[in-house]
Amino acid sequence: FHPDPVITSVFPRSLPSFSNENQHISLDSFQGDVATSSVDIYGNHFHDSSMNCVFDISLPSEGVKSLSRRHGINRQTAIFYNSTFIRCPKPPTLELFFSNTDLSWSTNGTLIADAMLNISLEAGADWHLVGTIPYHAVGETTSVFPR
Repeated sequence: FHPDPVITSVFPRSLPSFSNENQHISLDSFQGDVATSSVDIYGNHFHDSSMNCVFDISLPSEGVKSLSRRHGINRQTAIFYNSTFIRCPKPPTLELFFSNTDLSWSTNGTLIADAMLNISLEAGADWHLVGTIPYHAVGETTSVFPR
């Protein structure tokens, strides 16, 4: 028997709408790393026996009538550090809903408004809600002055 996990904090507080970590396209304005490689969870009663991070991603935007998908679930094995800290690797981005060749959607704050990532911990048949993290539009630099 394991006591239920108690969550005290989650980092980061928001996630970028897309990650250029594995992009095979070249866009000058998107150079650099905007990836978030993990979600860190702090609390009590974490245990090192096959805990999974369950990412439940949703994009409720009504402005995206062409989307056939607005919801997805992804699981990753939690990385156990100790009873008060675990890491959930590879949180999903909104890329699964959009084109990966035209990234203009990723800077459109209105389009991705209300997009959320619900995170739960799964241990066997038990699920424990960690919390909800919003997505944010990625900033785009169009010019720098003076040079």
